Amino acid sequence: MSNNVSEIAMSEFKDAMQLSLENSGSFFHSSDIPNGTKAIISIKVVDVLTDEDEVYNEELLAQLRKDLIEAQPFERKFLFLPVYENLDYQTVTAAMRHTARRLKKFESIAGFVLPQNEEFKNEKVRQYFIDELSEKHPDYKYYSL
Repeated sequence: MSNNVSEIAMSEFKDAMQLSLENSGSFFHSSDIPNGTKAIISIKVVDVLTDEDEVYNEELLAQLRKDLIEAQPFERKFLFLPVYENLDYQTVTAAMRHTARRLKKFESIAGFVLPQNEEFKNEKVRQYFIDELSEKHPDYKYYSL
């Protein structure tokens, strides 16, 4: 395992809530959830993509930005977990790099959980993902489940 990757089970996110982006709305907005709560939010990569190469779903990303803004008073921390099928790791990495770029100003984002797909068991693929996102986000941390 890369020196840049920590195990979730041994990290500050070991007891984090696990949510999908589709059902995470109340997590961002609810004052019933204690301040400082942590969550791992899965993002379907296909939802970030569009039918055009290198064109992304800016509406989805704008809504996510809005949700993160509304969550700021609650001091919550987030990790994003990309989930996908039938895509190559370069496409997944490009989509998550774009997502991270759109969300770059939020201190509440701690980083990413590496995708659980078979190809991400390859150290070179994992390092490619980390290197691509770290270029603009050196403060992000990367985790494996």
